[in-house]
Amino acid sequence: MRLVKILGAAIVAVLAFSAMVATGASAHEFEASTTGLLLAKAHSSQLFKFPAGEVVCTTLVGHGKVVELKPKKQVATVSYTNCSTALGTVSEPINAEYEFDAEGSVSILKTVKVIITSAGLKCEVSVLPQSGLTAISYSNTGKEILLSSNVKSIKSNGGGALCNWTNDATGIYTGSALVSLDGGTISWK
Repeated sequence: MRLVKILGAAIVAVLAFSAMVATGASAHEFEASTTGLLLAKAHSSQLFKFPAGEVVCTTLVGHGKVVELKPKKQVATVSYTNCSTALGTVSEPINAEYEFDAEGSVSILKTVKVIITSAGLKCEVSVLPQSGLTAISYSNTGKEILLSSNVKSIKSNGGGALCNWTNDATGIYTGSALVSLDGGTISWK
């Protein structure tokens, strides 16, 4: 009986170790050929959906700094311009700071402001800092990564004469960008 218990414990230990090894083997990461400046540009239009309506931006410019060759996460600052909405005019660039996870999620590190004006009235959308938003997908295009976003359940507040809501979690962001490494290559593994 004692031998059966020892064998049972050994089998459980082997299975647990095998599961840990298998999980580690499937983990994704970004792979850079060198450290340096990370650049991003729009590959498609960028669409933000809020309770007050949709905002479409045709220009995306982003940058970050690659400090290690095989990171699991990467921070980038992105600016969206040439934005339009049926509600009015997007009066300022939309600036955001993100942390992208190679496993397919993104975190918003600082509050993102979207300011819409129409006939002297204003709607100020504040996209709140939050983590673990999905879904981000990556594909390699040679020297670059194509980053595709279909992110849902984004929390925001809206204030002003044109909009008013608190802690809404129905926001959506879709769009794609090409990410490159100045003087090198970057890929997703």
